[in-house]
Amino acid sequence: MLTYEHEVLFNKLRDEKEKRLREERKKIDPNYVDPDEVQLSEEHKQQKAYMDTLTPREKLRYKLRLELNGGHLREYNPNLSYKIIKKRTLCFAGNIFNRLPWRRNKNDERYKQVRKELDEKLEQAINDGYTTFLSNVRIGFESMCVEEVLKLKKKYPKIKFIAVIPFKTIHIKWDIKDQIKYNNLLSQADEIRCLVEELNFTDYIEKVEEFILDHSSRMITLYFNNNGPVEKRINNAKEKNIDIVYLTPIYKPIKKTLN
Repeated sequence: MLTYEHEVLFNKLRDEKEKRLREERKKIDPNYVDPDEVQLSEEHKQQKAYMDTLTPREKLRYKLRLELNGGHLREYNPNLSYKIIKKRTLCFAGNIFNRLPWRRNKNDERYKQVRKELDEKLEQAINDGYTTFLSNVRIGFESMCVEEVLKLKKKYPKIKFIAVIPFKTIHIKWDIKDQIKYNNLLSQADEIRCLVEELNFTDYIEKVEEFILDHSSRMITLYFNNNGPVEKRINNAKEKNIDIVYLTPIYKPIKKTLN
């Protein structure tokens, strides 16, 4: 198992190697610009000042989160983070794909009906003043909700999608298609809140749920009376006086009628 000391040594050796490669490239290509010598933007200056206050271990975690969000660090610095206003924030609760009646079949009429109703409820929420949408982006109902939010952003550019995930590598054992879809949705998030403290902690589901419910005032859910985690999340939302909007669960296949 990789210890903290090994991580520090590994990162030090990697940084030294990268520095040598940049120096060698300078000699070969006179037009090459060293990224470290580029003028820093005001935001990156603030980030650098923030990193200088961290311990070596905190810096490692901070860099890990930087890689996760493609170089955008503002969500990990509380002073630069997008402020979540609870009364204007909505979350979701529903099954993962293999516990949905249509599973992955987007041609299923039940899927189309639920998606249409979801679109209506999201527009209603936006008209009610909701501007921020939180999701754990699990493949299934939650990823479907995120897709709808991203579609509505074209019509309502001021709304925000914030992904709340436990740690960077949560998706590495998923099917490759799900990994691609997950990364694609994350890349479109206005902000990613990564709640990791240690890469191997076991209560990540509770951590994510607690964060989402503590910052939300409305929930849209698709509940089939057959899933413990979803039912538990709904009950926790009720205890926190969160307004719950239920989508219509459709169990049996819908038969197409001939015109």
